Amino acid sequence: MADYRRFQPTRPTTPVNWRLIAISAGSLVAIVLFGTWVFGRGGNTNTPTNEPTIRLINDVNTSSLLTTEAPETDSNANTNTAPISPVTAPTIDSERVLAGCPNAISSIGSSPAVALTFDIAADNESTAKLIDTLKAKNIPASFFITAVGAGELSTLLERLAAAGFPVHSRGRSTTTRYGAMPATSITVDLTAADEAISAATGQTAKPFFRPPFGDTSPAATAAAKTAGYCTILWTVDANDWDSAQSVEGAVSRVMEKAKGGAIILLHAGYDITPAVVERLATEITAKSLRFASLAELFPTP
Repeated sequence: MADYRRFQPTRPTTPVNWRLIAISAGSLVAIVLFGTWVFGRGGNTNTPTNEPTIRLINDVNTSSLLTTEAPETDSNANTNTAPISPVTAPTIDSERVLAGCPNAISSIGSSPAVALTFDIAADNESTAKLIDTLKAKNIPASFFITAVGAGELSTLLERLAAAGFPVHSRGRSTTTRYGAMPATSITVDLTAADEAISAATGQTAKPFFRPPFGDTSPAATAAAKTAGYCTILWTVDANDWDSAQSVEGAVSRVMEKAKGGAIILLHAGYDITPAVVERLATEITAKSLRFASLAELFPTP
């Protein structure tokens, strides 16, 4: 009969080395603990208190750019946060203005001064920057708005009055044509505008009225004067309202006609207007001229 015992596993005949097993097991445990310590550090979400804070210095264009350095500071930056003092509000002698205003006015005398005037188009960031620029440069300026605009932008008119800038009339609305309007209708419109402006500023819109489009006539001018208004037009329009106009183009257009007694027309609410005023502040002075309020340009009778 065949012997199948030679195909079966046999018991080892060599004695078990327990010392070697203990050493091997200890080594294995040490390796496991070391690996856990090394690789487990990457999962630690606690920020060490002795490491610098990482600052993201540009989260718009290069969001992956990090630094441990403090952000740079501009040593020339203006750290004066005190509010800018308001421009001195002009004293307006209405009788003197009306006496020197026989017709619609596009320039006033020949004194070495120019008047900066603004038709109000909107209350936005550009308008806020414009007001800040005028105050910082201490430039007197006059603003014009309609009755409809005064009702919609009363908060802006309050800010202008508080800053020392007078607000005058443009009649009822920007679409109104006054050239052929009856005298009684002109009076009604001017009264409505004065009430709306006065409600916001606490001051009358008199004695200046600027008809939209510059549309007037001898009869309309006479009717406005009877109601207590001098009709104000302009020597030059900067065309800052035109989307195709540039700062350089607007400044060049104004400076070509800037002379003593000139009335400069700009528009509050358009993007380039504050920059145009910044440039004019330099250019006007370089031409030996200065800025004056509308009322100041009228000579004493």
